[in-house]
This record gives sequence, structure tokens and C-alpha cells, in this order.
Amino acid sequence: MSSKRFAPLNITPEFPLLLSLGLTLVWALGLLGLSLAELTPGLQLAGAVLSTALAVMAWRRHVAGGHAARIRAFGRDARGRWWVQTATGAYQRVRLCPDTTLYPGLLVLQFVPTGAGKQRRFCMTLTRGRVEPDVWRRLLVVLRHEQPLAESP
Repeated sequence: MSSKRFAPLNITPEFPLLLSLGLTLVWALGLLGLSLAELTPGLQLAGAVLSTALAVMAWRRHVAGGHAARIRAFGRDARGRWWVQTATGAYQRVRLCPDTTLYPGLLVLQFVPTGAGKQRRFCMTLTRGRVEPDVWRRLLVVLRHEQPLAESP
């Protein structure tokens, strides 16, 4: 019986400048919308506080790197098994979820740990500019030909 061999894929994305600018723009537009809405000052203030809190949480998780669930690096080994390295430096085996989304120039990768216990999902948003062009192409080929539901734990 022969086992499949894959070219290892190790990806360490660069700082998400486009994502950070987009997050800041969406937050600013939300605050502008709240200020223009015909709401009571108390509701406007509550909306601004909630919007700012959510923006800070998203920034910590996806941009700044301080969140424990933030992916610092990820990849696939020679046997086709996926792994992630979190912001804390810990490595964890994961499987690719079927709701991983591929758009032109944008990938939203969803991973779930393969071990038993608490199943905290990992999410990585990648744009074309965050990785080398050759690595981007290889990742797209892997994702387009892989069947996440058929992957073994």
C-alpha cells in the first residue's frame, strides 16, 4: 500500500496592512453612520462603545497578534495533515473546514483542531499580498483540489 506524499507547505503571512486599513475604515464608517442617525444621544453613545469594543476585539484577533487564537503560521506536512502555530507559539494539528472560502485575491481559511476536547475554531484571512506569489499559487492549488470532509484526523 502506497501512501500519498505532498510537498510541505509552510506559510507565515506578513502584516495584514490591507486588512487593518479595511477594519479601520469599516469602524470609522460605522461611527459616522451612528452620528448621522436620528437616535438619542444615549443610543448613539451605546452604539459607539459597542462598535469600538468589537473593533478592538477584531484588531487584537486578526491584526495585532495578541490573541491566543490568532494564527502566526500554518501549513501542511508531507502526509497532507494541516497544522497551525498560534500567537503563543504553540503548534496544533487541525483539519480544514468545508466552509473555507476562496475569492479572487482573498482566502478565508477555517480550521478546527483534530484532537478531542474543546473545539476552538481558527480563522485566517489571507490576501494575495500577505504571502509570496509562488506560495499563494501553491496554496490555491492545494485548496482547490482538496476535499476537507475526506481528510483524516
